Amino acid sequence: MRSETGSEIVEIDQVRAVVGRHSEADVKLAAADISRRHCQFDFEEGVWLVRDLSSLNGVFVNGERVRVAPLHLGDRVSLGMTTFIIERAAPAKTSKVSTLRSIAKVFAEG
Repeated sequence: MRSETGSEIVEIDQVRAVVGRHSEADVKLAAADISRRHCQFDFEEGVWLVRDLSSLNGVFVNGERVRVAPLHLGDRVSLGMTTFIIERAAPAKTSKVSTLRSIAKVFAEG
């Protein structure tokens, strides 16, 4: 993921990744508005999905609150004040494990 300001890149290179503040999250976001286990990205049947894990502030895809949603190139996924822009929605042809690259802007307190 790359922030809109270009300051952060996060790549998900496994078929399932949990995003949250918890120390055991696959993608850790240190922002007060992110739940300990906020959401999960899954690669299933050739499509990336985002799943809300009962987060307090919800998961939004292109401005619409979702529980589960497929992701496509250019989609905006918002978790609290954090925004991801999907840069790759399909697996790389040279890799068995897909990579989801997104853009994230993280607003952390303190």
